[in-house]
Amino acid sequence: LLTIQGVCWACTYAVLIYRGTVDRYLGIPVFAVVLNLSWELTFLLVLPHPPEQKPIDVIWVLLDLFILRLAFRYGHRDFPGVSRPAFARMVAGALVAGFVFHVALGWELADNEGIYGAMIINLYMSLAFISLLRRRGSSIGQSMHVAVGKCIGTLGAGAMFFAWYPQRNLLTLCTVTIFVIDLVYIRMLYRQLRVEGVRPWALRRPPVRTPVPERPVPAAARSRAGAPAPAAPPP
Repeated sequence: LLTIQGVCWACTYAVLIYRGTVDRYLGIPVFAVVLNLSWELTFLLVLPHPPEQKPIDVIWVLLDLFILRLAFRYGHRDFPGVSRPAFARMVAGALVAGFVFHVALGWELADNEGIYGAMIINLYMSLAFISLLRRRGSSIGQSMHVAVGKCIGTLGAGAMFFAWYPQRNLLTLCTVTIFVIDLVYIRMLYRQLRVEGVRPWALRRPPVRTPVPERPVPAAARSRAGAPAPAAPPP
């Protein structure tokens, strides 16, 4: 199970980076990146995992730092009313807050493996993916490979947690809930890709571009350009 989830999540990260670079849009909700990175830093530095887990944690941190770089580069496009400096401060503040949250949660629940924090992140991420797809109205930045990899990777982690702690019903409930929400997102994304006329399972599909709504041109600018101004509505 550890191997299954590791392979699935590694593929998910790789396709996230590739798709985000091609589409120039972040393919994962910004705050999911922040929560992931803060979780990994917590259990790498403050509540350390066993020594044999540390090299894997370092790899995840490096991958998340690369995705965070994409977040600073493209993530502001999902927040059109926020300036880029304000967006950068928001992400940095969320990273600090997420780090403090995971440390407090680990101490409060004596959770040195970070199991509950990982399930909370995944539950939020599943809901945020659906929100991301609906808000953009496009598959830009997203991929069926990411959706399925995330689903199977989380399911593998949940099954592993159940094998370790079968008496912890909350973990089982979280696993089932996340799995159902992930299936909903997979179906929604598949339908969106079909609407856009692209092959859902094509890894190297062309870049997706969302239409930019045209801004109304002021009447003064139209007059200077020689275009007639629109007639006033009848009384």
